[in-house]
Amino acid sequence: MTTDLYSLADSVFDEKSFLEFLMSLSADWEEENKMEKANQSASFSTGALGWENGSVGAVLDAAASWGIASIDGLKQVV
Repeated sequence: MTTDLYSLADSVFDEKSFLEFLMSLSADWEEENKMEKANQSASFSTGALGWENGSVGAVLDAAASWGIASIDGLKQVV
């Protein structure tokens, strides 16, 4: 089942819902990546789910990980 990312984006209202949105974006990108690898077509168009940048998954994963790690604020190391 595909998540409606546009509806999910519209429902972001706080840190928790934003992190849920980021995790859903990351999962969607991962699913497309699996589909593209299975298809193995050399295409210069958008991917099967509409992603245009094949490296954005790493950015989304890092952003979600940072957000989860900083829910209670970032820890200062002195």
